[in-house]
Amino acid sequence: MKLYELTIQEAHRLLKQKEISSQELTRAVLDRIEAVDETIGAYITVAHETAMAQARRASEECIFMLMGKVVEHDDTGQMFVTPKHKETADYIEGRYG
Repeated sequence: MKLYELTIQEAHRLLKQKEISSQELTRAVLDRIEAVDETIGAYITVAHETAMAQARRASEECIFMLMGKVVEHDDTGQMFVTPKHKETADYIEGRYG
C-alpha cells in the first residue's frame, strides 16, 4: 500500500510506531496531488513548502495539554524520554485516559 492510500487510523499507527515520519507521509500526499490534480482539478492552491515545514515541526516538537492548558512543550524525543512534569509522565505511562 502506498502512503497516500493509508486511512487516518493506519497513518496514526505507523507514525506512532515510528515506521514512517510525518515528512514521508506529507511528501507522499503532496506527490500524489501533483500527479493527479491536473486531471481531477481538486485543488486551487497547494502550499508545498508550508506543508513540509509543518511536517518537520510536528516531528521535532510536542505539546502536552491537560484540561485545555499547556503542561509541557519540548522536543518530541526529549519529552517522551524524560518528561519535565509529573502530569506528562503520567500520560505517557498510561495513567490518564
